[in-house]
Amino acid sequence: ADDDPELTAHVRTNYASVLYLRGELSEAEPHMRRAYRNVESTEGRLLPHTKINLGRLATQRGRFDEASRFLADLEGDTVRLFGKGSWMHGTALARLGELALAQGSRSVARDHFTRLWNDFEEAPDALASNRAAAGVGLTWLALADDDVAGAQTRAAQLVSDIERSKARGD
Repeated sequence: ADDDPELTAHVRTNYASVLYLRGELSEAEPHMRRAYRNVESTEGRLLPHTKINLGRLATQRGRFDEASRFLADLEGDTVRLFGKGSWMHGTALARLGELALAQGSRSVARDHFTRLWNDFEEAPDALASNRAAAGVGLTWLALADDDVAGAQTRAAQLVSDIERSKARGD
């Protein structure tokens, strides 16, 4: 059926996110791509969200060139549309860090994850998903650097933060 591009892009983006979080990547991807096609020529606030979703999916599937295309200019776009230090800005840094880490660009990944860990404020006793992604990324980087003690310390701190967090939702 014909799409109302704006409405169905929102619905498809959210639906695809749920499928993605359930691990149903093959089911999520067509919805992500259709949502992106519906908004790719706009400057709206949904465009970065669809690019983030597709970039993350492509990264996890090892399609790094495709992920790079979706995530190109993403930090600037999220700052312009949502503000510096916003949740979407943090999400962009998390996805950019994950891509850089997957590509073996440790210094770039470290920069993204360190900025996200250090510079994005959260409510006391709240560890949200973006900062948690930074903690996981920094733990992986410590392991990649053969810093087992540093990775153990960071992982223990991350688990402590998660356990203490009021953002857990359970």
